Amino acid sequence: MSTPNGLLYCSKRDGGLGIPKLEVLATSSALKQGITLLNSLDTATHALLQETKLEQRLQSLAKTMRMQWPILNLRSIDAYKKRMKADELKEWSQLQTKGRGVTSFTDDRNGNAWLYNPNLLKPSRFLTALRLRGGMTSDKVTMNKVKTQANVECRKCRSYNETLAHVLGQCIYTKAQIIRRHDEIRDFVTKKLANMKEEIKIIEEALIPTPTGNLKPDLVVVNQGRVHVVDVTVRHEDIGYLDEGYRSKVVKYSPLLEILAEQLNVERGRVLPLVVGTIGSMPKTTIDSLRETNINDRGSFITISLLALRNSIEIYHTFMDYNVLVA
Repeated sequence: MSTPNGLLYCSKRDGGLGIPKLEVLATSSALKQGITLLNSLDTATHALLQETKLEQRLQSLAKTMRMQWPILNLRSIDAYKKRMKADELKEWSQLQTKGRGVTSFTDDRNGNAWLYNPNLLKPSRFLTALRLRGGMTSDKVTMNKVKTQANVECRKCRSYNETLAHVLGQCIYTKAQIIRRHDEIRDFVTKKLANMKEEIKIIEEALIPTPTGNLKPDLVVVNQGRVHVVDVTVRHEDIGYLDEGYRSKVVKYSPLLEILAEQLNVERGRVLPLVVGTIGSMPKTTIDSLRETNINDRGSFITISLLALRNSIEIYHTFMDYNVLVA
């Protein structure tokens, strides 16, 4: 009962399971087949269709689908199915709680790769990923919407409300795992850059003084005579969190570019934030940042997404004490 329809019926590209909605499938198929029969040149078929008043029935069916009769192009029926999926996505995204992060996964084939290929996750982890995606988790704030809880204070740190965002990104109880998630993404990017044929200079976690204090970005990358600052951040898929993560990194590290360009005797490049969602979403700005460093292959995009998602699943299991139960 708590599963949002969008998780079932939206396309995999938009973060759903892509299950065909039987009502839409049946009506569109019936309309297509009926129109094909109406266009038949066989006189006996025409006589039968006239007797059974098929055209009137199809006209009524088209009206329920909000389609103008006569339908002259069967492609308009396919367009109707796409509209229904778009409406499903819109309804899901507008749900007060279960729709808050939906737009982060829209048109994201990299962040949704595990939906296309379930073998990318173990079965038990795949089910947890669906719970995370559909807002069907057991944190207190979510459960409070189903059944009133005595309190919604975090059961581990008792410092903040126990939301999914808190569990996956803030709670001191899983801090070591949260840091490891960040570091695995950073290390993967570092290894990819180090293995490139082009001559690339990489400086890891350099402490760089500025007029307003020291800064320590994940990576300083010198490529093709330009210096870039690359920094990883994992943010929860909620309203504005991913965009805010990108902006905050640009503001924080932009002062370093002139300093580094002068010190390294190269041209000033860009701040390249690598913002990844806790549940694996891959914003287009992150892909642009990766491409700026010459990481262009989709396999790398998917790997980074899965590093975030797999670690978040383990963080969730640890927090909920599921690891003793889930193999």
